[in-house]
Amino acid sequence: MPNHKPVPSYRRQRKPSGDVAFVEIRGRRVYLGAFDAPESHEAYARTIAEWSAGRSFAAGRASERITVTELVVRFLDYADRYYGTEGPTTKEPLMFRLAARPLLRLYGRTEAGSFAPSCLHTVREEMIRTGWARKYVNQQAGRLKRVFKWGVTEGLVPPSVWHGLTAVEGLKRGRCDARETDPIPPVSDDVVNTTLPHLTPTLRAMVQFHRHTGCRPQEACLLRPCDVDRSGAVWTYRPMTHKTAHHGHERVIHVGPKGQEILRPLLLRTEPTAFVFTPQRSEQERRDAVHAARTTPESCGNRPGTNRKKRPSKAPGDRWDSRSYAKAIQAACERAGVPHWSPNQLRHAFATEIRRLHGLEAAQVLLGHARADVTQVYAERDHAKAAAVAALVG
Repeated sequence: MPNHKPVPSYRRQRKPSGDVAFVEIRGRRVYLGAFDAPESHEAYARTIAEWSAGRSFAAGRASERITVTELVVRFLDYADRYYGTEGPTTKEPLMFRLAARPLLRLYGRTEAGSFAPSCLHTVREEMIRTGWARKYVNQQAGRLKRVFKWGVTEGLVPPSVWHGLTAVEGLKRGRCDARETDPIPPVSDDVVNTTLPHLTPTLRAMVQFHRHTGCRPQEACLLRPCDVDRSGAVWTYRPMTHKTAHHGHERVIHVGPKGQEILRPLLLRTEPTAFVFTPQRSEQERRDAVHAARTTPESCGNRPGTNRKKRPSKAPGDRWDSRSYAKAIQAACERAGVPHWSPNQLRHAFATEIRRLHGLEAAQVLLGHARADVTQVYAERDHAKAAAVAALVG
């Protein structure tokens, strides 16, 4: 992403041994060579081009010794720009920051060029002691490898460091001390139906739409009328952005009669480019419900709206994200007295049902997966069918 700040100027520093050229970027001087020499002008043009393109101004200077902390800070600056172009769906910058915490705690002042595979082993052990699960440790260790890989491409870290880290294999089940996590099961319709009365009408419609389409939680949050094609018997919803957009994949969510029945009244009262499910509308519905249940006469006590803060520290936004969506469901689960379940379990339930009724290929298409092995993570096998077959042939 290009910079739009004023371009740092080509400057001169007078020295007894001869004037030298430099450019100051982010409060740091980058020396370019003898002042007004062709080599210094070339170095200045290269440095400004790299800075303008958002790259590290130290690119191509592998001999510069930087610490692990300096490498991580530069990478996070790059990650904020790079992943920021994907829209509101990515959490990668946050995940990199979480992965970097144990790394910086143990090796922050270590020279990045001397970071060895044994150091990564130590960082992983620290992650395990923190209580991270095995799969999560492997994911975060992979992100740390990507930090050093980026350092190699920027000329900040010797290539030997990256090659050494690639030799570190992931943790294997039963062969390490990291805890294991249970697979996420689909949530039953009985539990969902028990939870629904404790949600606002907006959240209730959102959960039902999510259950009937099997979309990702973030895709349900981003629903807008302008993204829904209602010309056919089955509506098609193309999200403004989605998880695999950066791979060039198209995401089409098919909305059948049940989903259409839920969406139709909401689409009619929502502006084409506005989000259908909004915290603002949900909060207003909650306040209306509290007011309707009020037993104190309106002539006594507070009148509606008089006890609100003029400048609240946090106001409802114009759309949900996957995290706030999950928190709202967890709060409803507590009120309903049912076990907590997450929005993604609705996707698991949808996938399991489609696979049982129509096969794995249908589930793969409806979930938007490029490979069937990914679909099997969501769609549980029908063990009842396997037992019936075994009873016949065994």
